[in-house]
Amino acid sequence: VELTGQVKQVRNQLNQCIAELRAEHPAFLQESISCESIQGKIPGTDTALMSVCVTEFGTVVWILFHRDTGSETGQQVHAMKSMFVYPDFKREDLVDLNSLWTQCCNALKVSSRTADDIVAFEKGLHAILKTLYKAIFQEMDSILLKHGIRRVVLAPHGFLHVLPLHMMPDQDHRQMLDKYE
Repeated sequence: VELTGQVKQVRNQLNQCIAELRAEHPAFLQESISCESIQGKIPGTDTALMSVCVTEFGTVVWILFHRDTGSETGQQVHAMKSMFVYPDFKREDLVDLNSLWTQCCNALKVSSRTADDIVAFEKGLHAILKTLYKAIFQEMDSILLKHGIRRVVLAPHGFLHVLPLHMMPDQDHRQMLDKYE
């Protein structure tokens, strides 16, 4: 319920900003942007756009499929769930992972780094990515595979954008890069 209120508040703020921008620059966003218009621009039924945002209330993941995805199975895209909320993975969890990431990166900044430093970095990075996969991406992975998605355009927000999410290992130890373009 709190998250819904937050989303409404942010949406109102966004609409207010857009109105102010349009008042000063009438050409800005002349046409409304909708999920349907974005879905029409996704290049094929094997491609999905996925946005991930971690907040103080949990993680929100949006997946947009091409509007014809699932049509061969008779499943309508508008009926497919495209927003997922993970209330158990919050910004505070990301702070812990960020701290671990900082430790990993600091190990590589040493001018006389050794093979042990590189191994420590790789182990730390693997731990971070494995945690994220279990907390957020495992369900997304199965949904993408279920719908025949081979190409993912990932839009991570905040700290997530600095991580090499394409290297995230799944439960079979395969990296996401090996599964998706």
